[in-house]
Amino acid sequence: MAYTERVTEVEALLVNDLESGVSSEQNTGWIAIGGYHRIFIEIHAVTVGTSINADVEIATSSGGAGITNMTGKSITQLDAVGSVAIEIQSEEFNQSQIHHTHLQVETTPSGTCDYVVLVKGIVARHEPVTVANWDEIVT
Repeated sequence: MAYTERVTEVEALLVNDLESGVSSEQNTGWIAIGGYHRIFIEIHAVTVGTSINADVEIATSSGGAGITNMTGKSITQLDAVGSVAIEIQSEEFNQSQIHHTHLQVETTPSGTCDYVVLVKGIVARHEPVTVANWDEIVT
């Protein structure tokens, strides 16, 4: 089977967050997810001083109203260089009420870490996928 669509036509880069030399809690900020069928979060640890923990939090507004942690969407004690994937399907959040998600990556204070957090929206619901966060697309 040949695919004719480009990955950038179905996968939106919502966050590309590089954290360098951090040893305290870092947040991506609130990200609108209501327009996507799936959310895919990647955490790539480059240097791990002690460990990296991560929680996915959801809220009902871009200001963080009604914030709660998503059950089963956390990582604990990533203590070596490596990558973690967290996938959220639309069935896991109520589209009529939950309009934003927030990924919180927290490093342990006793260790300095370098890592990248990528958040992607997969398959837009009602509009073409945005390419605004890509610097260049080579096809």
